[in-house]
Amino acid sequence: TEEWQSRLRRAALEGDRARILELARSVHGERHPPQGFLLLGQAVSRAGGGWPVEREVLLEGYRQHPGDFWINSTFTHRLLGSDAPDLNLVERHARIAFSLQPEDAENCFVLGASLLLLRRGPDQPEALDILKKGRSQARQGFVADALDAAIRYAEGRNPLHAVDELRAR
Repeated sequence: TEEWQSRLRRAALEGDRARILELARSVHGERHPPQGFLLLGQAVSRAGGGWPVEREVLLEGYRQHPGDFWINSTFTHRLLGSDAPDLNLVERHARIAFSLQPEDAENCFVLGASLLLLRRGPDQPEALDILKKGRSQARQGFVADALDAAIRYAEGRNPLHAVDELRAR
């Protein structure tokens, strides 16, 4: 609702941790647009509300908007940045984001890397294909470098060689 979004904006702008956490606790079952969940998750993170609270906000956003690219993409990135990421959950949301934007190099990296980290033998060729697809889309920069390192790892080569080669340039 507009009222809820206004309360969220005010709480976020004021950095009101108590109101942000109250909004996070009350979000379950309430219908909100995808960006509302994203903004609330970000507000919880900035207010120091903790990953478990932010995780629940983003999961509720996913439950209400399972086909939203930004909900799934943000959730994968935040999961990967957590202390003990659930790689099966990362894979699930990375696959959804990838299916919605398969030409995005960053999506290719996240899905390919999650498949590599899961270390399931049958997934390894798929991971390498996805990483190579992403590399063909990435021009240069961090994502291209990360894809190069992940491809080296997937091919059984030392990914640190890619870093050494970059430093030598």
